[in-house]
Amino acid sequence: MGGAPAGHLLQLKEHLKLTDEQVKRLETLNTSQMLALAPNPGAHLRAQADMADAMQGEGNLVAARAAMEKMAKLRTDGAIAHMQAMKDARALLTADQKAQIDAMHTMMMRGGMHGMHGMHGMHGMRGGMPGQPGPRGQRPPQGQRPPEGQER
Repeated sequence: MGGAPAGHLLQLKEHLKLTDEQVKRLETLNTSQMLALAPNPGAHLRAQADMADAMQGEGNLVAARAAMEKMAKLRTDGAIAHMQAMKDARALLTADQKAQIDAMHTMMMRGGMHGMHGMHGMHGMRGGMPGQPGPRGQRPPQGQRPPEGQER
């Protein structure tokens, strides 16, 4: 998901008709969110190294489980932090602005707004834009559709 939720809302400030106060508060929130949501590559590398160590020789199932649990915790903690950041950013919007965001999100999830690809943190959506990887990483030539019966 790249970027902080407050930053994504700032990109939509014209569309959402954000007030100067909302922009100021979202800018402040974006700065703190960027720091809080920054990946910790060291922790991921340590967990991967632990997994590699656990797979040596006959394999150590106890160590492998611990490494996998560490990786799962990192993913879960990151997802929860991102959800909290989204909640914090949405709290600065009016009810009408929230409804606009929800409507855009619904349309993007249905694939109906290819022109808005990436405006709401949906970089890399499956099959979103021509020439972008599909569900299995296939990339049809630019401007061409997959052959009949081979939908992405």
